Amino acid sequence: MKKLFENWKKFIKENEELVEAPGHGCATHVSENATGREGHCVFHNWNETLQEVTAYDVDFGDEIVKNIPVSELTILE
Repeated sequence: MKKLFENWKKFIKENEELVEAPGHGCATHVSENATGREGHCVFHNWNETLQEVTAYDVDFGDEIVKNIPVSELTILE
């Protein structure tokens, strides 16, 4: 858990320009379809045209992968 928090703090410092999507329930725990590995969402985009989240940045514990399309994830929570 400590490593997750440290990765999250580092990620925030590197990505201060990211914004929260307005009024929606974010995914917090996901599984990557291609690998099955599970991770925790740390940020996401907001598509103004579609009015929905289309990609998440996911902390897998050993790395943070940015901009994974929702279609490549299974939302667990």
